[in-house]
Amino acid sequence: MLDVPEDVSRALLAELFDRSTHDEFVYRHRWQPGDMVFWDNRSLMHLAGGTPDHLRRRLDRTTIEGDQPF
Repeated sequence: MLDVPEDVSRALLAELFDRSTHDEFVYRHRWQPGDMVFWDNRSLMHLAGGTPDHLRRRLDRTTIEGDQPF
């Protein structure tokens, strides 16, 4: 744990969260039939969006052994 004042910590986190959503760091997948996408929850933020109401999404969770993010 670092000895950082709470106000400095909050300001830094706010800047990091803001940067993480800049277009240059965002990947938006344009779905095609048969597509499969994998992500590592330890390395990114993700949000489902853009699924038309008449379509269903299928989500399968896979756990891979190991501690090092890829």
